[in-house]
Amino acid sequence: MIAQAGAKGRQLHKFGGSSLADVKCYLRVAGIMAEYSQPDDMMVVSAAGSTTNQLISWLKLSQTDRLSAHQVLQTLRRYQCDLISGLLPADAADDLTSAFISDLERLAALLDGGVTDAVYAEIVGHGEIWSARLMSAVLNQQGLDAAWLDARA
Repeated sequence: MIAQAGAKGRQLHKFGGSSLADVKCYLRVAGIMAEYSQPDDMMVVSAAGSTTNQLISWLKLSQTDRLSAHQVLQTLRRYQCDLISGLLPADAADDLTSAFISDLERLAALLDGGVTDAVYAEIVGHGEIWSARLMSAVLNQQGLDAAWLDARA
């Protein structure tokens, strides 16, 4: 995860989903970055907790059982919104929550056209996007310069 102590140049820090499972985990990761990262370092994050599994479940159920799909989506929505509100002050949380809700609406609209490989990839990949946005905001709140990058672009 972290290159050898004393190594020169940019380092890459990778954090998996279980290391971002809840508010305490996000804060632990932010603390690790504050202690061990350098200004030019990069960070890669996975989808938080079970987000990817929830997205896959939502995607599959949307084609067969819309009520269950809606329940999975509401669970995912609560989970992500709880992370955001638990980590950020209200103004920053509102902006990030709005972006998240907008993403969900756009992804739900994609499902109306059926599940192609492209739709599957678009939906399942959003967990990492949400984690990157949130971690960037958390790091910035803690005084670390951070920006999230969309690897798909």
